[in-house]
Amino acid sequence: MRRNRVEPASTHLSRRVWKTLSSREAQQRHLQVLVS
Repeated sequence: MRRNRVEPASTHLSRRVWKTLSSREAQQRHLQVLVS
């Protein structure tokens, strides 16, 4: 029962971090394309 309650929070945090990481990667790619 406790695991089920803890999982959502951890997944939410991981999704938030993944979103930030993916956005950063996308920004870097756009910068590279602009520079090249």
